[in-house]
Amino acid sequence: MTRPIGFVGLGKLGLPYAEFLAEQRNVVGFDVSPVVTEKLTLETSLQEVVRNCDTVVICVPTPHEDRFDGSMPTASGESSDFNYSALKSVVSDIHRFGGANIVVISTVLPGTIRRELAPIAGASPIFYMPAFSAMGEVREGLLNPDVKVMGIAKIDNPSLVQSALKVLDLLKMQATLLTWEEAETVKIMYNTYISTKITFANILLDISRSVGNMNVDAVIEQLSTSKRLISSQYLRPGMGDGGPCHPRDNLAMKNFSSRYEMGYDFFGSLMDAREKQARNLATFLSSFGPDVVIVGKAYKPEVDLQDGSYSVLVGHYLAELRKLRSYCEIDQISEYSDGVVFLLSHQDNRYVGMLFPENSIVVDPWRQIANTKMDTFKVVRYGDTRDYS
Repeated sequence: MTRPIGFVGLGKLGLPYAEFLAEQRNVVGFDVSPVVTEKLTLETSLQEVVRNCDTVVICVPTPHEDRFDGSMPTASGESSDFNYSALKSVVSDIHRFGGANIVVISTVLPGTIRRELAPIAGASPIFYMPAFSAMGEVREGLLNPDVKVMGIAKIDNPSLVQSALKVLDLLKMQATLLTWEEAETVKIMYNTYISTKITFANILLDISRSVGNMNVDAVIEQLSTSKRLISSQYLRPGMGDGGPCHPRDNLAMKNFSSRYEMGYDFFGSLMDAREKQARNLATFLSSFGPDVVIVGKAYKPEVDLQDGSYSVLVGHYLAELRKLRSYCEIDQISEYSDGVVFLLSHQDNRYVGMLFPENSIVVDPWRQIANTKMDTFKVVRYGDTRDYS
């Protein structure tokens, strides 16, 4: 009889991952915080997980300091590596409780597993299999992963390769085998490159405002047709990058670049540009009046997470200018009276055809509302400075 797979860390990524796998395998889980699930068996301790499982998947947080989540300006100051204390504690305890195949999903910087985890794992082999799922889309990301890699200690070790293939079969996954360092780098560069694309696209917003008579969507539409350059994904100018991964990963790589004396700070520059773009948007909003309401505080729609939220970052700069009135959700817009400036931070089809309060100004950075004149309120398509007269 096949022994169950253990999951340690049943949070916003670990729980949906474990529940997805439990549809096909026997899965048991453990978390230090209370968890509600009907799809897998919960153990009372990590020791019980190790006792009952040959393979343990670790999905505990590797957090940055709260101030480095990207929702406040931090690019110009010092940064730091992630906090690996929870991850190291679990790896050490697995070894102490008898050992198992260790599958690490948690995001780490290049070199971390060999430097921080391997020395405390004992004889337990470590397989690094980072997740490439967006928050709120974990199941889709597991069904159709964008990137499929697994990192192992030595790629030319036949025994270790066979063990990795067995673990992949157990997890119902396919992946290209790389070294730990290669897989760590794939994950962190994947996240930071998304930030690069979004920040690059948002440069067009500033160009449009500077020169006028330009719709940024028309520019991106043409750039996206080039096979030599870029695809259109993550390349729509609008609100900047956010979430619990991308801003913090760039700030951690800023620290990495300094620690290894690379001689340049690409990632810090990227975050600096992101912050300046947010400040430019806040300055633009403030030009319409003192009462700015940001519609949507989470970092993206349908996800109740404010980690690294670009809305919060823009709100920070508005507060400095004393122009931030409040945040609200889309169904609360009608509660506001005349003369409010609304920033539509999320893309949402419900905005199309919506009647906003009289005399309000609606700033749409996604240009999702058509360029039509309204009698009772004004729509400003941020990034579209074409002369339509």
